[in-house]
Amino acid sequence: MKYISSKNISWLACLLLIACQTEEVSESGDGNFLQVLSVNLENERSSTKAVVSSIDKVNVYATHTAESAPSAGSSENSEIAAHALSVFSYEGSSWGCETPPELADAPYNIYAYYPLKRTDGTTLTAKNSSDGKHYIEIVVNSENSFSTQNQDDYLYADQSAPVTASKSDKAISFTMKHALAKVSFEITKDASASETLTLTKVEIVSRTGYLLTGQQGKMYLNNGKLTALSSGELITLKGSVVLKNSLPSPNVSSLVAPMDAPEKALLFRLTVSVGGIERVFETSTVKNDQVANWAGVQWQAGLEYIYQIKVSKMGGTISGVTVHDWKKDSDQNTQVGI
Repeated sequence: MKYISSKNISWLACLLLIACQTEEVSESGDGNFLQVLSVNLENERSSTKAVVSSIDKVNVYATHTAESAPSAGSSENSEIAAHALSVFSYEGSSWGCETPPELADAPYNIYAYYPLKRTDGTTLTAKNSSDGKHYIEIVVNSENSFSTQNQDDYLYADQSAPVTASKSDKAISFTMKHALAKVSFEITKDASASETLTLTKVEIVSRTGYLLTGQQGKMYLNNGKLTALSSGELITLKGSVVLKNSLPSPNVSSLVAPMDAPEKALLFRLTVSVGGIERVFETSTVKNDQVANWAGVQWQAGLEYIYQIKVSKMGGTISGVTVHDWKKDSDQNTQVGI
């Protein structure tokens, strides 16, 4: 029979204590691992804490400041290495991660984007492009309904001043920006119309082809710029809305790709059911006296454009246009600062 001396027992106890302390340090998030303090939305004035509305998860990855991503290669479409991509989640009162990136002495650029998955279930994975940039694949105008509920609101961390981290400076915060614009309509019924008017289609018509759509677009994660989308002259939204004489808020909305240049010939074609008979009305083009500081209409990321249109049983007329930061919209799938 073998015996363990009291001296050996003391050494075993010390080893067990050290092991337990090491495990506690690892689980507490100390060490050389990236830490996220807060995630805020640009123009979100009231939020100083860690969460932006219902966003509770963001994809985060690190690259060396020379922009060489930590992956096997930098060829077009190669994915960022799995070990470099981490999901940070907001739980309780702070952001945490099961597998945060481990940092070295050299500084890294840190990227973040949202959502983790599109509404169609596709996982959004950061990829390298041949020019050394990083992007995710996006879909724009896929739903084409009167509501933004099934559209994806793509967000990225503002890289105008890149977020950096290193072993000696590992706690960071993100400011997220919208990559898309929002176009909304307040379409009301003229007081002269006694019949029930039901709106079934809104067509946004560009005479010069500055509308952008597509299911294989790219969103670059250093600046949110969208590429590889198709230029077109028409965006079609379908639904069913009974028109009222007045509205407290827009009754038609869509997330759209920003325009690359000003559109000086934008108009709207409405399909309205009047007593079971469909009629198609086309408004005049948006004019310079309807938009402040007119330089043509150029939808910009992070802004909402609201067009007021009054409809009678004989036609539709644009009565005004307003432009402002997105407001919160309860029917938006992400409910993020809209």
